[in-house]
Amino acid sequence: MYMVSSSTSQLGKIDLSSDAISASSYTNTIYSTASSGPMNFGLYRLPDQVDGENYYSFRGVDVAVISANTINGQANANPSWNSFYNCVAINQSVTATGSQGRIILTKVDASKNPIVGGGAYSATTTWSTIASLSADLRTFSGTSNELQNNNGYYKLEVQVKNSCDVITSVIWWLQINAAPTAASITLTLNDYATVGVPDAPVQTAPGLALGIYSGSFNLNNSTGTVTFWQIQIDEVTNTGAFVRTILPTATFNVSGVSGLTAVNFNTLNIPAIGAPVNWAGGTGFFANKAFGFYYKMTMTVGNDCGSSSNWSYVKYDCFCKMGQFIASNDNGKFVTTYPNPFDRQLTVNVPDGDIVKFSIINPLGSVLYEREFSGSETTGGVVQVETAELPRGAYIYKMEANGESVTGQIIK
Repeated sequence: MYMVSSSTSQLGKIDLSSDAISASSYTNTIYSTASSGPMNFGLYRLPDQVDGENYYSFRGVDVAVISANTINGQANANPSWNSFYNCVAINQSVTATGSQGRIILTKVDASKNPIVGGGAYSATTTWSTIASLSADLRTFSGTSNELQNNNGYYKLEVQVKNSCDVITSVIWWLQINAAPTAASITLTLNDYATVGVPDAPVQTAPGLALGIYSGSFNLNNSTGTVTFWQIQIDEVTNTGAFVRTILPTATFNVSGVSGLTAVNFNTLNIPAIGAPVNWAGGTGFFANKAFGFYYKMTMTVGNDCGSSSNWSYVKYDCFCKMGQFIASNDNGKFVTTYPNPFDRQLTVNVPDGDIVKFSIINPLGSVLYEREFSGSETTGGVVQVETAELPRGAYIYKMEANGESVTGQIIK
């Protein structure tokens, strides 16, 4: 077998050091690579690969390579089962070299053995462009919509080949599941007034009043299969007009909803917000920036096949109720102090129209601070008591209003 130079139409041989063709007479002897020792004019090599092997020095067609293969963005867990629901698209994405591609889909049992007889299924699609492999496997051409109409276990072989018909493949083991029970949200929010008693969403502005330290939400009464929950928070005006997004839609993966009780808004990581909010980012946003503002909070629960949402307007215009109620009037108003433990300031809520006498007493019974506040004196029903001069320790606070009083312990 001789080779011919495309440029000179001469018989020739390949220089082993440069792969260049050098002219050679017809009388040169062709030697097998099995020959040992130097033989006359050297060994001749084939001008291109003819047997499908990847001979680098032939400068022929490379073996096809599958460089990326995902389904719904999920990497192959081979040899484990890759689980998907067939109620939504099962999108395969393939990146590969080569000339053509196809898939072979076979139904198997839980031990990965092909099913024979009744219930057996196998399909081999025609060779097509590699780009065609990136598609919804439920309705992949040539599979008769098998994965869309059925569930169970399948072997999926993704094949690509080069122009010499050398095949490279990747195997997936698929567990196809029917649609889960639909998720349905039951949203409630915990306000500052009815501690421990959740409130239904309020979709009329300005919305439900939440404490800036105690505002939280409950999703635990939602039903169905819940694998994630989402939240989006937008600042609005007191009439519900959009101002800015505080938290773009954030997704949290869960296994059910039993633990989604009293999830505090202050635990949410709020991204940095520029002027006029001037928030550096992080948790605790509602304890530091939310007082006197209004928000729309949209909550969602769902799974791969669907979701359910609800929302509420809320306003942050009060501090958290840390301790006991104080009987004040027929409207059930109360006074609170925050924080506990405290440091340089103690915040006291004074409802409009009430006159409250507030005292701080040390363990020996000495009154270290005493003052009467009325609701008309406050800013938004809140007054600040300066406590920087008090030494560290435990104290008794006393609140008196309408002839009744309540006491509690606070710590600095």
